Amino acid sequence: MERIPYKSHFALFQDDDSGDEILSYDHLPQSKDINKMNIEGDEQPGNHLQRTKIIFDNICLVFFDLETSGFQADCDILQVAMKCGDFTFAKYLSPGSAKIHPKATEANGLRKEGTDLYWNEKKVPTEQSQVVVHKMYSFLKSLDHPCVLIAHNCSFDAPRLTRLIMKESRVHEISTVIIGFVDTLPLFKNKFPERKGPGACSLTTLPSETMSLATEGAHNAFYDVIMLEKLSLYHFQLQKLVEFTPYSSVVESVNKANDTKKCINTLDPLKIILSDMMIKRIANQDITFDLIIDTRVTMRPDLAGHVLILFGLS
Repeated sequence: MERIPYKSHFALFQDDDSGDEILSYDHLPQSKDINKMNIEGDEQPGNHLQRTKIIFDNICLVFFDLETSGFQADCDILQVAMKCGDFTFAKYLSPGSAKIHPKATEANGLRKEGTDLYWNEKKVPTEQSQVVVHKMYSFLKSLDHPCVLIAHNCSFDAPRLTRLIMKESRVHEISTVIIGFVDTLPLFKNKFPERKGPGACSLTTLPSETMSLATEGAHNAFYDVIMLEKLSLYHFQLQKLVEFTPYSSVVESVNKANDTKKCINTLDPLKIILSDMMIKRIANQDITFDLIIDTRVTMRPDLAGHVLILFGLS
């Protein structure tokens, strides 16, 4: 996917239109205050005389995180949180019919009973996904600038958030407020090459080991965006945080993945003779089982060539 760097002067400035001021990391609440905050989330800002937000080259830097029901591409989003300075948004979503994976519950503390969602054994208020997506759009629009969404391991979060947006048919509308995504995980790996092994650059270790911050509450989306904002503003210049992958590229990638999955589902008869990897290679060429057995494929040299190569017959 294309990545667009923004190269300009390093600017911390006051927004003349809104009276809102750029935020530096030391204005953020300390992690020990996390239990004093509204963990259910509220798109209304706190009682600040002057609300602050993070802007670079007329772009709002919005840190975000998701908690999900599992790890597969189409798992349910159970919590979404966003933060840009004093502007915050956090919502729990009504759980779908699918079960929450035990490993996900172990990580994020979320479980369900019927249609009720619990975080660390406390029932939390939820809203339907279409309502949450609409409120998320309203929140981002209220920032009055194009937004780059920044997540830790964004390769997980961005496609799943995009799938939710697609499900609610809001892709075009959201494209008017989100211009791209940034992944902080490779940034931290580049900054700390000596940190190796599982979890060495996770949000459960980086705060305590690079900034001496407590990490109680990790894997709650609202907590994680607070930590990520602090870490990112402490360790990186803003210019580094707006080298983004375009939103349109993520949408295109998700559409391609969806098409590939549909093709894979038609190729079940081949599983007895082909490996999963080979089947995926075939599906990536938009080839279905019907297309393979259709005699017309022999009249299509381009498709016939793909089939022969993928089956190792050419």
